[in-house]
Amino acid sequence: MAFANRPIHDLKDTDIEDLLEAKEPEGKNIEYKLSFSLSTTDEKREFLADISSFANTAGGYIIFGVKEEKGVPVELPGVAIENADSEKLKIENIIRDGITPRIQGVSMQPVNLKNGYFAFVIYVPRSYSAPHMVSYQGASRFYARNSAGKYPLDVHQLRQAFLLSETVSEKIRDFRLGRVAQITADETPVILYGKQRIIAHIIPLASFATYQNIDMRNIREDAQKKFNPSYYFHRHNIDGHVSCNSSTKGNAGSYYQIFRAGQIEHVKSDLTRVSDGTSYFPSLVLKQDLITACDEALRLQKHYGIEQPIFVFFSLTNVKGVRLAVNPRLNEDTPAFDRDIILTREVMLENYPADEKQLRLLMKPALDEIWNAAGYAECHYSREDLQ
Repeated sequence: MAFANRPIHDLKDTDIEDLLEAKEPEGKNIEYKLSFSLSTTDEKREFLADISSFANTAGGYIIFGVKEEKGVPVELPGVAIENADSEKLKIENIIRDGITPRIQGVSMQPVNLKNGYFAFVIYVPRSYSAPHMVSYQGASRFYARNSAGKYPLDVHQLRQAFLLSETVSEKIRDFRLGRVAQITADETPVILYGKQRIIAHIIPLASFATYQNIDMRNIREDAQKKFNPSYYFHRHNIDGHVSCNSSTKGNAGSYYQIFRAGQIEHVKSDLTRVSDGTSYFPSLVLKQDLITACDEALRLQKHYGIEQPIFVFFSLTNVKGVRLAVNPRLNEDTPAFDRDIILTREVMLENYPADEKQLRLLMKPALDEIWNAAGYAECHYSREDLQ
């Protein structure tokens, strides 16, 4: 789609026009509506079916103000909107009162058109708590989507949807914890030097909710393009593909493991510094390494068209007593980690970040938890980080 992965609030009229120029058809991820009317019972029921079908499948966009013929956009007359905030509130209330359980992360944006009217865009993320039911006026219907648009789920499909909802979150959690345990036990795809391990897991929901697989034939070339040139050693392995930097003794200080289903693991073991017998992490280096790891992994996943949401987890192992230095001076008052293993909660990315600055803002809650574990109130962000 022309503006897939773009923040909805950054959309411009040219983005909508690109859909017409490309003749982007309605389907799994997009629905066009000519009029902006949600006053009758039938209109609300149809709208709620569209919203829930996106949430129950792969997410997508509803765009009001677009004329279509046989599902293909042909004209952009737009719709009249007197008060955008009022319309947003009205739609939020309709969704809240008409769909169970509540869908999180729905966003809306009116886009100014050259003719003075608006294209009203609604983005519905793929839900982590699906399936969602249209419950408006006592209805009890579940919908999903395919390339032909929305369709009602039958009993078998509904049973599968509930089973998937219960198991996917457990699979993601178990994958992350299992990998941390293996890394702690030195069961890694390359031999690492250094005791402490800094770990980032970038895990798409689709890795466990679908049967997607990355084509391994071009993965070496793609990894060379997306990862830092310092990761110059590349090879396939049973899990997928590994890229690492290698020392003269053959050991590595960090690596990326790309799994066949789209998960990416980054481990760094050469970050520890020692001063007067005290082990510490340079905080700015630690922060930048995690941000860079996420940025490079997400760019590779985006290149392969892996669907969102994507969950990011940070973990630290063997770090008890290691200090986190926020300035070059170390003293007795510098805090230290009080346990060996630090596991942050997940950060869910509903869209691919537009740039590294946006990624920094999205990842701050997880970084804050690492800084909390070391005795600080929050991760220290510079003015440039927050702009």
